[in-house]
Formats: sequence, structure tokens, C-alpha cells
Amino acid sequence: MVVPDKGLKEGNTIASYEDLEKIHIPPYLKCLAQGVPTVMASYFSWNGSNLLSNYFLLTEVLKGKLDLKGFIILDWEGLDRLSEPWESNYPNCGQCWNYEHFVQDMTDLVESGEIPMARVNDAVEGIHGVKFVAGLF
Repeated sequence: MVVPDKGLKEGNTIASYEDLEKIHIPPYLKCLAQGVPTVMASYFSWNGSNLLSNYFLLTEVLKGKLDLKGFIILDWEGLDRLSEPWESNYPNCGQCWNYEHFVQDMTDLVESGEIPMARVNDAVEGIHGVKFVAGLF
């Protein structure tokens, strides 16, 4: 089993990708095959890389290789934890409970090209897909 270093909550898992693939991907595949549309990223890190912003695992593996069609949500206050000290860089991490600030920061980042419109479209597609499956449209 792959566990966080020293068993710490919100710790750092030290493991090769091959170990993660062997141990953790099969349950994801089983869940996705059964129609699970969302996955939550946690506060943990993998080899020092925060999972909340790990492009490789969230985008290349989960959305690409495993073909997640829905969307990824972050653990409570996950966006706030993407900067040190927490909440110190709103344009980079956004603060969801302050939606006016979040909307303005996201708008600025999209208009400046820092967040590509393709990324926005991908997020909307995933959210709408889940809503269609749930019968909300």
C-alpha cells in the first residue's frame, strides 16, 4: 500500500508512478466504468507535488488516460492552499467562498490569456455533462 510519508494527515506520499498505477488506478477505472462522474483532489502531495494542482495526475492521467468525462473538485479550501501562506495569491488560487473576487480574478486571467479559453470550455463541458446525466437539463 502507498501511504503518506510518516503517516501524516495531508502528508507526502513517496512512491513511483508505477506503484501508484498498480495500486490506485484500478479502483478509479472500476468507478469510472460504473459511471462515477466526479473525483475530488485532496490535500496530500505526491513526491513533493501538491495533488490539488498536479497537472500530470489530474489532467494527463485522470482526464486523459482514464478518460474522466465529468469534473474534478478540490477538497474544502483547496484553492486557498495553493499559495504560501494560504490565501496569499488570489489571482493564482481564487477563493471560492468569495465568489465576486473569484469571478473577477478568473475573468482577468482568461482575458489576459493566462488561462486559455479551451480550459474554460473543458471545465464547462465536464460540468454540463454531469448535469445532463443527472437529468438537470
